[in-house]
Amino acid sequence: GCFHNSEQVGKVLRWNLLPDLIRGQARPRWQNAVDEYGRKNETLFRVVQEAAEKRSGNEIRWLVDASKNVYRLFWLQQSGRFDLRVIHVMKDPRALVYSMARPWLPSGIHRVLRYTGRWIVENAMMAHLCRVNFDPEHVRRLSYETLAGAPEDTMEAIGEWIGVDYPPELVHNFKDYENFAISGNMMRWRESDDKIRLDERWKSNLPGPYQHLVHALTLPFQRLCGYSIAKKGL
Repeated sequence: GCFHNSEQVGKVLRWNLLPDLIRGQARPRWQNAVDEYGRKNETLFRVVQEAAEKRSGNEIRWLVDASKNVYRLFWLQQSGRFDLRVIHVMKDPRALVYSMARPWLPSGIHRVLRYTGRWIVENAMMAHLCRVNFDPEHVRRLSYETLAGAPEDTMEAIGEWIGVDYPPELVHNFKDYENFAISGNMMRWRESDDKIRLDERWKSNLPGPYQHLVHALTLPFQRLCGYSIAKKGL
């Protein structure tokens, strides 16, 4: 796609596409590209689905696209070819800033500010897209803290939402199963006995002044994005 090439990877603000996303409708100039993008992805998804069904022996009702790209989601929705459900996972901004700026701490204020801005922009864009282009019943907002702190209950709730069984024990042995992945985190292929666990090292390793700064700058946007670290469940 025009937004997923070597020059665009990692860019949050893509000025040629941002006006369409804000408006919630792709301009006519992009329509042919959107249609082609939809067709190519439909072919990809069908190949993955068929391979997964053949190798697992089970019917595959849903595919998970973990690319986390708001522009990609927008074009998939605009193509009209897919029945989409969105899980918008948000992380405490202080945790995100710590994980991104960690190599430059305790100095590196410009990077702290940069990643604070990234948290605001990425989550605000995703929240806006979900409000404008999706049925509220097709969107779930979820904090990383809830997911990592109570993975069994969280995944059971997601399974109920999309209508599939998700036994709690799968949370702990998911690496034993073959993955048919479309983008996303590489951890599921690593051979280790690591379990899902809540990582809050930022509380002790991110300098206090930075914690207060990040929290103050993001606080006005947290409610806008539907984020609350105190929220339990889905």
